[in-house]
Formats: sequence, structure tokens, C-alpha cells
Amino acid sequence: MKARLKINYGDVKAGQIFQIKEMLDRFAALDINGRIADFGYGEIEIISESLSDDFFLGQQLINTFGNTSNLMRQAGINKLCVKISWPIKKTLASRAINTYLWC
Repeated sequence: MKARLKINYGDVKAGQIFQIKEMLDRFAALDINGRIADFGYGEIEIISESLSDDFFLGQQLINTFGNTSNLMRQAGINKLCVKISWPIKKTLASRAINTYLWC
């Protein structure tokens, strides 16, 4: 998964994209030029740049927040998107879950 920073951090400017190494409670650990730095959910936004990113993100969302038994209809996916506490747009979450389920 990848995340876009919303804040300036040292020599890194807001808007740059980095690999997420770990998601814990209300923090995400990002790999910034070989260093691992923790950011609060308010400081980042999870993004997806390709279909494979969507697939992996959908897999992570389902494994973390739900199960596949109630996701065969869009209503079930919408209910799951409401439960997601990660810093991600609901439209991206829905797209990623659909990609994972139907690809």
C-alpha cells in the first residue's frame, strides 16, 4: 500500500508518496528514503496508483475489517466501507474491494 503525506516532514514535502510498511491502531509506518517514520492517520491519505494496488488494498481491507460472506452485493460493500477507520476515501475503498472480489 502507498500513502500520500498531507504535511511537510523534514526535507520531505506534502504530497509526496511513500510505501506503507505497517498500519497500527491510529498510526502508519512509512518508509521514507530508507527510514521508517510513524505518522498519525490525520497526516496521511492512503492512495492507489494501479489495478494491482487496488487488488492488494482490497485484500487488506477485507482481511482487517470484514469477511467475504456478506460482500456479494454492493450494499454489503458499502456497509464495510463505513466500518473502515483508515485514512482512505470511501470511493477508493469501494473500488479496491470490488477489484479484489471480482478480479
